[in-house]
Amino acid sequence: MLLNKYYPLVAFTNELAFTNKVFINVSENAVYLMNYDTVNADILNAPFIDIEHDLSKAELAQIKYWNPASVGNIIFNEWD
Repeated sequence: MLLNKYYPLVAFTNELAFTNKVFINVSENAVYLMNYDTVNADILNAPFIDIEHDLSKAELAQIKYWNPASVGNIIFNEWD
């Protein structure tokens, strides 16, 4: 189980790797008592497409440096 440091988001993966995690879906009941929102694995495993977004220059620099394989690896990163 991974929690985002800044937003109430939770995601799940079968394997903890520093980069390029593959995310899985779990039952909503698994996180029902937690005050977090789950994110669908299809969204998390989708490739990051550099289109117009609200990311800062510093965030974009980190993405360029670490070259994450998916959106989820950006949201649930371990870069800092």
